[in-house]
Amino acid sequence: MGTGILRETRTNDNGIYIVSNIPAGRYTVSVEAQGFKKYEKKNNQLDANLPLGVDINLEVGALTETVMVRSAASRITP
Repeated sequence: MGTGILRETRTNDNGIYIVSNIPAGRYTVSVEAQGFKKYEKKNNQLDANLPLGVDINLEVGALTETVMVRSAASRITP
C-alpha cells in the first residue's frame, strides 16, 4: 500500500502460491478467478525476513451479463 509495488502470481494445482523478494510494508492481497467473487484483504503487514500467510477462500460468484456494442466506422473528411 505504501510501497507502490505490484506483484502477480498464480497458484499451483493445490492452491498454494508464493510471492518472494518483497520489501517490508503493508500490502493488499487481491485474488480473482473466473466464476468467483473477487477477494481483497487490506493492511497485511509484511515484516523483513518473516513469512506472511494469507489463507483465501473464494466464494462462487453470480453470473454476469455481457454487453456487446457494435458500431460502424465514420468517414472523416478534411
